[in-house]
Amino acid sequence: MFQIGDLVVYGNNGVYQVEEIGPLKIQSKDEMRVYYTLGSIKEKKKKVYVPVDSTKSSLRNVITREETLDLLQRLPKIELLTVENEKAREQRYKDTLNTHRCEEWIRIIKTLHKRKDDRRLRGKKVTSLDARYLQIAQK
Repeated sequence: MFQIGDLVVYGNNGVYQVEEIGPLKIQSKDEMRVYYTLGSIKEKKKKVYVPVDSTKSSLRNVITREETLDLLQRLPKIELLTVENEKAREQRYKDTLNTHRCEEWIRIIKTLHKRKDDRRLRGKKVTSLDARYLQIAQK
């Protein structure tokens, strides 16, 4: 469970700070359900309400400096994504992003940069699918 003041990553939406923990202050059908009230670090007026007991919630702690340094050290050894079937590429990207694990996000970024470079060498443009998912992963 997170505490008030904790910094968390909410899905693919960025970094938030836990501002409150408790029932919503608006009327709802489940007035006893406990929520995290999250305030966006980037957009000060943006709030998100996430049920504390949600199994679908994609909240995680912001990685520490040590975890970041470890990840950067392992960067060259992180393998590219493999996609057997081009028709399954978008679903593979979605599934990878939905893990909300930094190493998997690096894997997708490395893969997409490699695909972009390979296409440019062949005189082709980056596909809109690859461009969209690269932007999401980098953000």
